[in-house]
Amino acid sequence: MSLPRGNVNGSSKALDFAIRPMERGDIAQVSALERNAFPEMQPPTLFEKELANSLAGYLVAWRPSRPVDDRPRTPLLSRRTTLWDRLFAPRGWRRQGEALGQAMAQEVAGYVGVWFMTDEAHIVAVGVLDRLRGQGIGELLLIGAVELALLRGSRVATLEVRVSNQVAQSLYTRYGFKHAGRRRRYYSDNGEDALVMTTDPIHSDEYLSMFRSLVQRHEQHWGKSVRILSAGKRAPPGA
Repeated sequence: MSLPRGNVNGSSKALDFAIRPMERGDIAQVSALERNAFPEMQPPTLFEKELANSLAGYLVAWRPSRPVDDRPRTPLLSRRTTLWDRLFAPRGWRRQGEALGQAMAQEVAGYVGVWFMTDEAHIVAVGVLDRLRGQGIGELLLIGAVELALLRGSRVATLEVRVSNQVAQSLYTRYGFKHAGRRRRYYSDNGEDALVMTTDPIHSDEYLSMFRSLVQRHEQHWGKSVRILSAGKRAPPGA
C-alpha cells in the first residue's frame, strides 16, 4: 500500500496529532469510536476496567489545542508549569490524573489497545475516526503500539485482521507482521475469518533497523510526532 501524499519534505513540519496514554476522561470518545469502527464488538470494551489492568496498555492519538512542545524540561520546579511539565512529572501524573485526561481530551482521533501476555504484545484494536482516515493516524498508532511493546520488554507483537482487509494487512506486513495462522469465523457480525499475524523478535537489530526506517518514512510524509508512551516515557526522536 502506498502512503497518501503528504509532507514529503517532512522534517520541519510537526504532525497535527500526538500520542499519549489513554485516560479516564477519554472513555466517552473512545467508546463512541469503538462502536463506529468495530460494531461487531460484543460486549463493548470496559475501558475503565482496562485502564486499571496492569497487563493492558491503551494509547490515543489526539489533536492538542496548541503544538505539543517536546523540548526537555525539569518538571515541577516552578509555579508556572506547562502541560508538558505536568505530563512528564510522575507525581504530577498521578496527582492530576483524571483532570489532566479531561483537559487533554478535546479531540481523540484514534486509539490502540495492547494486551501483554508473557513475552507477547497482542494488539487488540486500532481504530481511527472515519473523517480523519487517510492522514497517517492509523500507522502512527501502530508505531506507538510497537514502541510500547519495546518499552514493556515484549519479545514479539501479534494481532488479528479480517481476511478481507487488504489495506490493513499491507500496513502490518510492512511493519514486519507475517501470517501465522487463521481463526475460522472469528468475527461475529458476518462470520469472517481472521488472519493471525506476528513479528519476528522486535528487539533484534534487524527488526529495530527496519522499524526506525519506517518511522522516519512516516515522519517524512506526515511530519514529526510527539509520542508519549507512559508517565515519564516518550519515544525517542526517530525511534
